[in-house]
Amino acid sequence: LERADAPDRRQIEERIESLDDMELPARPRPRPADQPPEAPTAAESPRAEGPSPAPAPRRTITWAMAGVTGGLTLAAITLGAWATVEHNDLRGGCSAPGAAGCTADQVGSVHTKAVATDVLIGVAVAAAATTVVLYFLEPRLLHKEGRPPRVAFTPGGLRF
Repeated sequence: LERADAPDRRQIEERIESLDDMELPARPRPRPADQPPEAPTAAESPRAEGPSPAPAPRRTITWAMAGVTGGLTLAAITLGAWATVEHNDLRGGCSAPGAAGCTADQVGSVHTKAVATDVLIGVAVAAAATTVVLYFLEPRLLHKEGRPPRVAFTPGGLRF
């Protein structure tokens, strides 16, 4: 429906005028029925009518956060596996009957790895939540019509 008070009416009228001023290519003449059809050239290739669809929003920050989340998850899994293997080695070696027992350094090493694993799991979960939120909010934050991005990378982190 046409509205006289549409906010973008002047812009649309200018587009229509520029399309009216364009020279359209001549239509090809009909070929006789006994000739095979010719492949269309680049100039004759069919074009979609109407305005082109809006490009899909780029989610650069979202994909960067997804990579960070994956890296943190991989680090947590690796460190947790290492702590588990070392713990099992100590159980089999130091705790065995007749063994002298585990030193404080050995136990402390396993404990430190276990705590670091717990911290990495928490940070990975927080990064995953941030990634999900960014997936939905980034197009709204970065891709406003005619506005520059409202989120930027700075040496101190993200600036909103």
